[in-house]
Amino acid sequence: MRSDYDYIRKGFGHVAAQDTSVKKQLKAQFPRCYDKPVLALVHHREKPPSKELLRLFIRSHALRAGQNPNSPWIVDDELVKKHGLPSKFASFLLSPTKTCVRE
Repeated sequence: MRSDYDYIRKGFGHVAAQDTSVKKQLKAQFPRCYDKPVLALVHHREKPPSKELLRLFIRSHALRAGQNPNSPWIVDDELVKKHGLPSKFASFLLSPTKTCVRE
């Protein structure tokens, strides 16, 4: 049996040669990990929406909380629940005039 010193002295070529049997075993157990890139293994239900589509959604279903360009957009509660969006504002922090439903 060789010591670790022999592997270091002769280079890592011997270590890689011995690890091929381990790699073959892993390929047999997990063939998909070696055949495809890792990102290809992540399954998406739907394609994520484009940036422009998100902007259109926000502009059509939200209200601006103030006159400042940096003011946040507030989305209707029904749409927050329907699409599973995180609600970042507590109801007592918002004024009733800014959160009223548009008709």
